Amino acid sequence: MALVNLITSTALVTIFMTLGIFFYSPHLVGFIPTRYVPSADARDDHIQVLVLGDVGRSPRMQYHAISVIKNGGRVDLVGYNESPLHPQLVDHDRATLYPLPELPALLKNKKLPFFILGPFKVIWQACATFYVMAYQAPASRWIIIQNPPSIPTLHLALIISVLRGSHLLVDWHNYGWSILATTRGRSNRFLVVVGDQSSGKSSVLESLTGFAFPRAAGLCTRYATQITSRRDDSESIDVSIIPHPSSSESRAEQLRGFQRSINIEDLALAEVFADANNAMGIRGDGDDPSSTDLTTFSEDILKIVISGPTQQHLTIIDVPGIFRTSTENLTTDDDILLVRNMVKKYITDQRTIILAVIPCNVDIATQEVLTMAKEVDPDGLLLLSLGAVAE
Repeated sequence: MALVNLITSTALVTIFMTLGIFFYSPHLVGFIPTRYVPSADARDDHIQVLVLGDVGRSPRMQYHAISVIKNGGRVDLVGYNESPLHPQLVDHDRATLYPLPELPALLKNKKLPFFILGPFKVIWQACATFYVMAYQAPASRWIIIQNPPSIPTLHLALIISVLRGSHLLVDWHNYGWSILATTRGRSNRFLVVVGDQSSGKSSVLESLTGFAFPRAAGLCTRYATQITSRRDDSESIDVSIIPHPSSSESRAEQLRGFQRSINIEDLALAEVFADANNAMGIRGDGDDPSSTDLTTFSEDILKIVISGPTQQHLTIIDVPGIFRTSTENLTTDDDILLVRNMVKKYITDQRTIILAVIPCNVDIATQEVLTMAKEVDPDGLLLLSLGAVAE
């Protein structure tokens, strides 16, 4: 049944695309796009990177483009121009962006039923992308796409590669992660770093991830921070925010728009954290403590992706430090409960390996985090305890 559905959907998409391509613009009919001709110097050959989405929010495909220009090649990016490109691609003489036209307002109308909206949206995207790839961008030696999504990206890339004599290269990274998510489910583990405030967690995180986290004398971590390391040819740090599910639609959209890309050698991480605090509405030192629009802690997640050729595939989550006494004009009893619940939520996850950071100058028997860990892992099979110098 699954094979029949796949064949049927592919056939329907191909029909829609074929009809749309020939009705998109009269001058397309009977006009064959120019074919790829090898250049005398291979570095002058064009490589086309197709993103059926916002190019600025596709770091992996941008890294492919950066790798091309670092090796002296020319890259043509095809996709929606909504977010800023990676700094290494902006105004580079060997990188060109060919933007796709936006969807008409009618196709953005969510009130229309999907069985009507879906096919017309596919037709529009297919026709617009075909026109840009076949007639606006020069013929390329290679076409690079990412799968998923495959409809209509894969079908279009196949058609263009045949018409223009290009080679097709598919990045299956997303597909690989989809398979892992389906077959392994919740067995993919991550490390959660827990401890009291100023227990030394920042130093431990620096040792694990290789770069320094901002330190402060008072509260440091105001929200969960997810640090994902992955191996890649290009070195970079990409920072974004995952809104809490309870956020309003407008707030969630605003937080999703928070995107930062910095180099590993860049020392501006503290500024990025400050910007994230502002985006989440975290109360700062100079803010009015009575303001109801600001909070001391947030249930949003700051996501940091560290890429580089020496990075290991690892996910670490840092949660706010546990504290037991509220401070006037800074924290409340509700904040104490919120942080405890946040820590408990992460350490009770079946995928969690708990890394409890204990200051060397305190009695281990007084550490509440060990009691909480023992409640969820009585045998201590998923608990690591580490002594650290208090910050």
